[in-house]
Amino acid sequence: MKKKKCLKCGKDFDCKSLKAKWCSSACGRRYLEILKIKNCLFCDKQFIGTQNKKYCSGQCVANKRADHLIKIQQANRKYPKIEGLNRCQIYRRFNPDKGREELNRDNIKRVVIIQYLGGKCSKCGYNEDIRALQLDHIDGDGFKDRKEKKTNKVYRYYVKNLEESKKILQVLCANCHAIKSIENRDHDGKKSKEYRETLKHLHHK
Repeated sequence: MKKKKCLKCGKDFDCKSLKAKWCSSACGRRYLEILKIKNCLFCDKQFIGTQNKKYCSGQCVANKRADHLIKIQQANRKYPKIEGLNRCQIYRRFNPDKGREELNRDNIKRVVIIQYLGGKCSKCGYNEDIRALQLDHIDGDGFKDRKEKKTNKVYRYYVKNLEESKKILQVLCANCHAIKSIENRDHDGKKSKEYRETLKHLHHK
């Protein structure tokens, strides 16, 4: 015997069945009399419910709340919605100077690390134009490093940890960086020894 609360009068009663909802048949009849055929305020589907029930299901309640939140967000938007563009791209379109300022700050951080690591290519010694110098992960583990630092621009992290950058990064010119990426197949994922040995053999010829 378990105790449940009657849906009509609210009294606790002992019930043998888990399906029991009312303490007596009289409460059951009175409760069913209250139920009426109504139209859902969200999907307009007919359902049987009490006087206070406005939606046919919990899904319609959730959809109604979601629509309400979307309307609030649209009313509070500073910039109009543009099809094909996300919120960040729309912001950049209406604030082009903000993007340039961020780009300039990132370039300064990149230059600081390049200069700290010697300011020249570690392979060929090129140092005529700093725009042609690039930061490269020594062991080719750039994907793992970006994942650990949780950013695609790791120089934002290493500019604050210059000593650590010596162990992870090196400076390469654009040519040497491209050659290293091809030889090590950094962008392929299949770094076979046979492929690297073939390239070295052709290079010596």
